[in-house]
Amino acid sequence: MPTNSISVPADPSREPAVDAIRHFHRFFTRQMAFRGGGLLWGPFSLTEARVIFEIGAANSLAAKDLSTGLGLDAGYISRLLRRLESTGLVARRRSESDGRRRLLSLTDKGRGTYDEFVARARKEAGETVAALECGELERLLGAMRTIESLLGGGAAPPSEAHGAIVLRDHRPGDMGWILHRHALIYQASEGWGAGFEVKVAEVLLEVMQGFDRERDRSFIAEVNGRIVGSIFVVHEEDRVARLRLLYVESEMRGRGLGARLVDEVIAFAREAGYERIVLWTTSNLEAARRIYARTGFVRTEEVESDHWGSHVVDETWELDLTRA
Repeated sequence: MPTNSISVPADPSREPAVDAIRHFHRFFTRQMAFRGGGLLWGPFSLTEARVIFEIGAANSLAAKDLSTGLGLDAGYISRLLRRLESTGLVARRRSESDGRRRLLSLTDKGRGTYDEFVARARKEAGETVAALECGELERLLGAMRTIESLLGGGAAPPSEAHGAIVLRDHRPGDMGWILHRHALIYQASEGWGAGFEVKVAEVLLEVMQGFDRERDRSFIAEVNGRIVGSIFVVHEEDRVARLRLLYVESEMRGRGLGARLVDEVIAFAREAGYERIVLWTTSNLEAARRIYARTGFVRTEEVESDHWGSHVVDETWELDLTRA
């Protein structure tokens, strides 16, 4: 008899999670994939539609990258591409940077099909969430981001990782999200638990209760409507401002967002007439400390402390704004 090569989870305690995932997959498939009785993609199969989507979203890409990105056999992708080329939807061209590579792109006809797909998909998605209240919709989007982050190895979708960064003032709901992200990020990176979450909540409460829009400022960074970082600058004395709660999502690091947020704080503080900015940090937060040093802050005080289950050095940093 043939041997069954399908493996099962080695840890029996995870079997309920496997069953829950399978149940959710069936539910989500019924909700989205087959809405409209298969009319969403017209005469195209789901895989053909996925290929058109991938090429259209990237503008151009190699067949190998397409195969890898979709997790499909290269031979199968090759046959599928020949069909799409024969119908005038997809064309190949030689790469300008590497003459050995041939890139796939959509023809004008293919682009029209892609645009039609996008319009239909947006309509279907809109109908799916039409009955949800604003709070329910935010819960759904948050859950989807969590699933994508955990199962995608923490990587953001390409549209988020490379989208335009928009800075705005805080608005209702932001503080809860910032508290949530601080708690999760620092639990994962530093092992800080409930005590740190309480501390962040106290700081946010202090910021909001004393917030003066003439003297204080918040900078909330978004990409495609998703918060990816934030920072606050608040008055401490007549000529002294305090920088508080700098945070940047992991997938945004390396794009200069942390430095940009600190630069915005410095620019606002100068404009508001402050002479000095102070901040508190700990010795283990190396990425933030590098940003502070590069932007001109100087460490002025160090005190050994035990915070939230770990031994750290509390640090006070200051920036003299009266110097050119």
